Amino acid sequence: MLFSGTRATGVEVVRDGGGTEVIEARHVILSAGAVSSPAILMRSGIGPAADLRRLGIEVLLDRPGVGATVIDHPRTGVFMVPKAGTFNPEDAFLQTIVRTTAPGSSEFNDLQYYMINHFDLSLFPELQMLAAAKTIFGVMVVHQRPESRGRLTLTSADPGTPPDIDLNFLATERDVRTLVDAVRTCWQLMQTAGIQDRGERFIVLGDEMLEDDEIMGHYVRLSLDSGYHPVGTARMGAEDDEGAVVDERLRVYGAEGLYICDASVMPSIVNCNTNLTSIMIGERLADWFTRS
Repeated sequence: MLFSGTRATGVEVVRDGGGTEVIEARHVILSAGAVSSPAILMRSGIGPAADLRRLGIEVLLDRPGVGATVIDHPRTGVFMVPKAGTFNPEDAFLQTIVRTTAPGSSEFNDLQYYMINHFDLSLFPELQMLAAAKTIFGVMVVHQRPESRGRLTLTSADPGTPPDIDLNFLATERDVRTLVDAVRTCWQLMQTAGIQDRGERFIVLGDEMLEDDEIMGHYVRLSLDSGYHPVGTARMGAEDDEGAVVDERLRVYGAEGLYICDASVMPSIVNCNTNLTSIMIGERLADWFTRS
């Protein structure tokens, strides 16, 4: 739980042995990630006022942008059930990545293709049922610059209850078309000698389906998964932008001494993995503090 006042900013934390402890400081940096940071803000009374009141949370700051925008990298691909003995489970799961630009796209390097040589479906029961197998291999594609935007909301004021995340993938026709065309490229790559002959059978897809846009759209929706790169849930923006949560120095608007330093502040998603960008956001804030 965060609090901010005219004299100090602080955090109320739960102790391992029970009870809580309040820590006050001139500056508090919230860095819990694009899912937990907005959830902590909202449970502390910083967020969309109507949503907070509905859960019985006292509103300290009405910031509609908290949780309002979730951006993530959707991924899908073409997969086969591997023949017995064709893969060593000790080998790296991912070995080769190709970055490229979708045909007709104005976004440079907005697609990422990669070969996976053993994908354990134990944590994906829906995909395991679809494949009728526990392990698959194939070529995956990640859309690095999707247009679709989702939303993160609280379902409870209880900090032990996870927020609800609606990724809202494929909300635009362009996103659907980009991934349909990309799956066709995955299919072509899977025909390569040395790849196809390692598999027993393709999962769901067949040659007769590839030219049917409607069927391919259904396939993309059925097989789509998150790239686990959520950003934008407490995004940076100008002071007169009511959807912005932090300024250009990562200070939370209206909250004295409170900063956010993680992927939630990104106003748009980078066309690559978000790890390095998140690290550099931290480095930048650290540099500002050491110079002040």
